[in-house]
Amino acid sequence: MQNFMVATAAILALSLPVAAQQTITCSSRNGNTQFCPADTSNGVMLLQEHSNGLCQQGSTWRYTNQGITVRSGCQAEFQ
Repeated sequence: MQNFMVATAAILALSLPVAAQQTITCSSRNGNTQFCPADTSNGVMLLQEHSNGLCQQGSTWRYTNQGITVRSGCQAEFQ
């Protein structure tokens, strides 16, 4: 019975709307710093990097309450 309840809870969680989860691509090109406005109230997670290891949180990307800043060639999708 307990396994059934856990499975049911997992299915319900997967079916919830993801409107609160925003995916944004932010790219720094030619070494320039780029700011990408975003709702970061639930934190930020790097989903997929497009720049071969150039994205490191606190170094080449960071976020504030207003959005995400990337620099030094970091290009990635964030959530």
